[in-house]
Amino acid sequence: MYLKSLELNGFKSFADHTHLDFAPGITAIVGPNGCGKSNIFDSVCWVLGEQSTKMLRGTKQEDFIFNGTDIRKPMGMAEVSLTFADCEKVLGTEYHEITVTRRVFRSGEGQYFINKTPCRLKDIQRLFMDTGIGTSSYSLMGQGRIDLILTSRAEDRREIFEEASGITKYKADRKEALRKLEQTEQNLLRLADIMREVKRQIISLQRQAGKARRYKELHDGLRKMDVFAARNKLGALASEVADFERRAQEHAEALAGLEKEIGAAEEEVRGVRSRARESESFEADAREKDLQLRERLAGLQQQAKAGEARIAELDALLKENEQDIGAAAAGLKEDKAALERSRAFLESAQAGLEESRRNLAAKTARLQEQDKAIERVRAAVRDLGSESMSLEGRLAKLANDLKGIEDSERSSAFRREKLEAEKSHQQRIFASYEERSRQMAGLIKKLEADVAAAEELARAAAGREHSLAEQAHKQEQARSELLSEIAANRAQVRMLEKSLAEKDEYPEGIRKLLDASNPLGAEAGEVIGPLADLLETPQKYRLALEAALRAWLDAVVISDRPRAIELLMRLRSLNAGEARLLCADAGPGEPPALLPDAGFPRLSTMVKCPTAVRPLADRLLGNVFVVETPGDIPGAPHPQAIYVTCDGFLAGGQGAVELWAEDSERQNPLSRRNLLRELAGAEAPLNARLGGMDAALAELTEKRRDAASATEQALAKRDDCRRSADLKRGENQILSRELGQAKERLDTVSWELEKLGEQAAHSEKKSALAVEMEHARARRAEIRQLTEKHHLDQQGLEEERSGLQAGVIDANVLMAQHKGNTENYSAQCAPLAERIRQAEKMIADRSERMAQYRREMIDLRRGMEQASAERPGIERDIETNARRLKDLTLQKRAGEDELAGLEERLQTLRHSVEEHLSSKSDMAVRCSEARMRRQNLQDRIVSEYKIPPDAIQSEPAPEWDAEPDPEALDAMIAEARAKIEAIGPVNLVAIEEYRELEDRNAMLTRQNDDLVKSKQMLLDMIHNINQTTSEMFAKSFEKINENFQNVFRRLFGGGSAKLALTDAENMLECGVEIIASPPGKRLTGIQLLSGGERTMTAVALLFAIYMMKPSPFCVLDELDAPLDESNIQRFLDILKGFLQQSQFVIITHNRQTIGTGDVIYGVTMEESKVSRIVSMRFNKEGRPTPAPAPTPAAPGAHTAASG
Repeated sequence: MYLKSLELNGFKSFADHTHLDFAPGITAIVGPNGCGKSNIFDSVCWVLGEQSTKMLRGTKQEDFIFNGTDIRKPMGMAEVSLTFADCEKVLGTEYHEITVTRRVFRSGEGQYFINKTPCRLKDIQRLFMDTGIGTSSYSLMGQGRIDLILTSRAEDRREIFEEASGITKYKADRKEALRKLEQTEQNLLRLADIMREVKRQIISLQRQAGKARRYKELHDGLRKMDVFAARNKLGALASEVADFERRAQEHAEALAGLEKEIGAAEEEVRGVRSRARESESFEADAREKDLQLRERLAGLQQQAKAGEARIAELDALLKENEQDIGAAAAGLKEDKAALERSRAFLESAQAGLEESRRNLAAKTARLQEQDKAIERVRAAVRDLGSESMSLEGRLAKLANDLKGIEDSERSSAFRREKLEAEKSHQQRIFASYEERSRQMAGLIKKLEADVAAAEELARAAAGREHSLAEQAHKQEQARSELLSEIAANRAQVRMLEKSLAEKDEYPEGIRKLLDASNPLGAEAGEVIGPLADLLETPQKYRLALEAALRAWLDAVVISDRPRAIELLMRLRSLNAGEARLLCADAGPGEPPALLPDAGFPRLSTMVKCPTAVRPLADRLLGNVFVVETPGDIPGAPHPQAIYVTCDGFLAGGQGAVELWAEDSERQNPLSRRNLLRELAGAEAPLNARLGGMDAALAELTEKRRDAASATEQALAKRDDCRRSADLKRGENQILSRELGQAKERLDTVSWELEKLGEQAAHSEKKSALAVEMEHARARRAEIRQLTEKHHLDQQGLEEERSGLQAGVIDANVLMAQHKGNTENYSAQCAPLAERIRQAEKMIADRSERMAQYRREMIDLRRGMEQASAERPGIERDIETNARRLKDLTLQKRAGEDELAGLEERLQTLRHSVEEHLSSKSDMAVRCSEARMRRQNLQDRIVSEYKIPPDAIQSEPAPEWDAEPDPEALDAMIAEARAKIEAIGPVNLVAIEEYRELEDRNAMLTRQNDDLVKSKQMLLDMIHNINQTTSEMFAKSFEKINENFQNVFRRLFGGGSAKLALTDAENMLECGVEIIASPPGKRLTGIQLLSGGERTMTAVALLFAIYMMKPSPFCVLDELDAPLDESNIQRFLDILKGFLQQSQFVIITHNRQTIGTGDVIYGVTMEESKVSRIVSMRFNKEGRPTPAPAPTPAAPGAHTAASG
C-alpha cells in the first residue's frame, strides 16, 4: 500500500482546490518560511482524525478554514482527501483504492467519509489500526513531535511501540470488552433487584388472584339474574309508555277542535283591528301633516332672519379683502426690485470664484512636484541611516565577541578550580542520597506489610457487618410479613363483627325478629338470642357441633312455645319471610330420656351455654355422642342415638350417614361466630411474636452499629497506613529524582572539566575580528559624509516649498471668499422669489373670494322675497287639517269598544286550551319519566355488564328449576350483591397480572443466565487478549531495542543507546525509557543531549521501529532542521534503505535532502495569504523532466514548471 494523492480545498492557506500526486520513493516539499509548507503536514494529520487543535497550530476547528484576504472572501468549508492505493492486503478490504475525507464547516459541524460514504472517526481509526498510520503513530513526524517523543513520560511514549507491535487493535478490543463487562455487571445488579421485586409481587398477587376468581363466579351469576330482571322491567315500562302516549293523543285531538274556534275568533279580531289601524293611520297622517305645515311656517320665518344676518356678514368680508389686496400689491413691488439687485451681485461673485479655482490648481501642482523631490532626498537619508545603524550593531557585536574571548581566557583557570571543588561536593551528596534511598526502601517494605494487615482486618470487619445486615434484612422481612398477617387478622375480625351485627347470614324473618327497633312488638325476655351466639365449644369439637346442629344453625332461641308461635304468626301476617325458632322451655311434660353413653362422651357436655339455654342444649345434643373415627360407631346403634366425629362424619341410629365439610366461605352463623373467636384469640400470640421480633431486630441493629464502627475504625487504620506508605513512596520518588539529579550534576561537572581541558587558543579569531572592525569603521565615516550632503540639499528644497505653500494658502483664502459671496447671494434670491410668488397667489385668491361673496348676497335676497309670498297659503292649510283630525278621533273610539267584546270571547277559548295542554303535558312528563326509567335501567345494564342495548332481549335466562317471582328475584339479586360486597375490594386484573408476572419471572431468569454466561465469556476474552498482547509486545520491544542500538551507532558513528521498561513485570502498562550516550559521553538520560543529538536519537528510534514494522508511508516536517551536514548525510543514507518498504514525504529547507527527492513540490505565496504548488519530477539519471501542464478549468490546481 502507498500514498497516492492529497487534495486540499479551503484548508488553511490553500484557498483554491489543490491536488498533489505522490509516487513511490521520496517526495520533497520546499519553499520559503511562511508559505504554507507545514499546512500540508497539518492537513494529513487532520484528515486522519487529529482532534487536538493545538497540535495543528490552531485554537478551534474554524481556524482551519481559509479566512479570506483583502481581495478574497472567506470560505465556509475546509475539506481534505487522502487517497491510498494497493489497499487489499494491508487494510484487508476489497477495494484497490481507499479515499479518506474530512470536512468541517464554519457552523462547527464536521463530517468524515470513506470512499465518499459518510462514516465515524472511529471507523477511520479502526481501518488504519496496527498499520503504523495514525495521528499519534511513527508515520507522521512534525517539528515538535520528535522532541515530544523524547520529553514525554515513559508511559505516554509506549503508544508508538504498541502501534509497531500490532497490539493497538487488541487493546481497543480489550477496552471495549472491559466496558461491556462493566455494563454486564450493572445489568446483573439491576436484574437481581427486578427479580426480587417480581417475586414479591407474585406472592402478593397470588392471594388477590384467588379472590378475583371467586368474585368473577359471583359476578357472572349476578349478571344473568340482573339482566333477566331488567328485561322483564323493560317490557313493563314499555307498556306504560304506550298507555301514556295514547292518552296524550286524545288531549291533542281536543286541542285541535279548540284551535279551529280560536282561529275564527282571531280572524274577526284581526278585521276589527285592521279597521282600527286604518283609522289610526288616517289620524296619524293628519297629525303629521299639521306638524309639517307648522314646521314649514316656522322655517320660512327663520330663513328670513338668517338671510339678513348673512348679508351683513358678507358685506364686512368684502371690505376686509379689499384692504388685504392693497397691502399685498405694495409689498410685491418692493420685493421684485430687491430680487433684480441680488441676481446681478450673484453673477459677479460666480465669475470671481471660477478665476480663483484655476489659480489654486496651478499653485497646488507646483507644490506637489516640490514634495516629490524632497521625499527622494529623505529616502536616500533613511537608507544611509539604516546602513549606519546596521554597522553600529555589527561593530558592537564584534567588540562584545572580542571582549568575550579575552574574558574567557582570563576565567578558564578560575573556572577549572571551581569545577573541581564542585565535583568533590557532588560526589559526597551522591553518596548521601544512595544511603538514604536504601533506608527508605526498608521503611516502605515495613509500611506495606502494615497496610496488608490492616486490609485483612477491614475485610473481616466488613464481612461481619454484611452478615449482620443480611440477618437484619431477613428479620425485617419476617416482621413485615407478621405485620401483614396481624393487619389481615384485624381486618377479618372487623368484617366478621360487622357481618354478625348486620345479621346478613340470617333469613329475612330472623333479621326482622332480631331488629333492634322491635317491629314485631316482642316483650322483653321473649327473644333470648341466636343459637349460634349462645353456644361455645373448644376448637376440637366445633366441626362436630356444626354437623349435629346443621338444621338449626340460623335458628333463634325463644323463651317458650306460646311466644314462639305468636311471633311466627306476626311474621306471616307481615309477610316478612321464613324463620326457625327454638324454645328454651319445652313446656310441661317429662324431658326426653338420655340414652346410655356406651363409653362415648356426649357432645352436650362439651358445649358451654347460658343456664336458661342448658335444657335446650341437652334436648338437642344429649343423645349426640362423639367418637374418634367412623369405625368406632356401634354396629347396631339405638334409633335415637347420633354419632359424630370431630372431622364432621355423622351417623344416625336410623341408618342416615352424612359428611359435614367445613364451609370455606364461613356462611353459617355458628361457623362465623367460631371463626371470630379463633381470630380474636390468635391476635395475642401474634402481638407477642411481633414484640419478640422487635427486640431481636433492635439487638441486631445494635450489633450492626458496633460492627459498622469496627469496620470504620479498621478502614481508618488501613487508610492511615496507606497514607503513611504513600507519603514514604512520594518521599522515595523525590529522593530518587534528587539522586538522579545529583548523578546528572556530577556527570555535567565532569563533562565541563573535560571540555575546559580541550579548549585551544583564540588568537586567529581575535585578528579576524580586529580587521573586520576596521573595515566597518571606514564605511561608517563615508556614510556620515553622504548624510551631511543630503541634509543640505533637503534644507534648500524645503525652503523653496515653504514659499510655494504660502501661495497655495493665499489662493485658498481668496477662493473661499468668492465661494462665500456666491452662496450668500444665492441664499438671498430664493426667499425673495418665494415671497413674490406667495403675494401674487394671495391677491388672486382674495379677488376670487370677493366675486363669490357678491353672488351669494344676490341669491339670499331672492330667497327672502319668495318666502314672504308663500306664508298666507300655509296658514289656511293648517285650519283645514285641524277640522279633519277631530272627525277621525270619534271613529277610533267606536272601533275600540267592538274589539273589547271579541277579545273577552277569545280569552275563554284559550283557557280551555290551557287545561287540555296541561293534561297533555302531564301525560308527556309521565311518559318521559317512564322512558327515563327504562333508559336508565338499560344504561345501567349496558354500562355495568357491557351488553349492547339490542342484545339485552336475546340474553339467555338463568338456569333454575322454577322461575321466581319478581320480588324473590330482587331478593336473590340483593343477596348476590351483598356477597360480592362482603368479599371487599377486588383486583380484577390480578389474574392476568399474576400470569404476566410468572411469565416475566421466567424471562428474567433466562436473561440472568444469559448475562452470567456473557460475563464469563468476556472475562475469558480479556484474559486471552492480555496474554496475547503481552507476548507480542515483549517480542516486538526486544527486536526494536536491538534495532535501536544498531541504528544509533550508525547515525552517531559510535556511542551506545538502549531502551528499558519501567516495570518489566507489568508488560501491559509499563512505560519505555530511552537511554543514549553519543560518542565521547557517558551513558546518560536524553535530557542532557543537545538539540541535534536529541533529533538524531529520535530518528534512530523511528528507523528502529521502521525496521521492525515499516509504515506504508511517512511524512517528515523539517525533521532535518537541527542537523549539521555530516549528520544529514547519515540520516539520508539510512532513509534510502527503507525506500523498498515505505514511501517518504519530506518537508525541508536542506539542499542535500532536496537533492534526494524523486519529485519536488514547491510551495509559493504569489498572492498574499494564498498558497500555491509548483512541481518538478526527476528521471532516473537525476535530470529534471517537464511536469504536466496545469489544468485551465481548475485555477486552484498546482502549476508545473520544467527544471
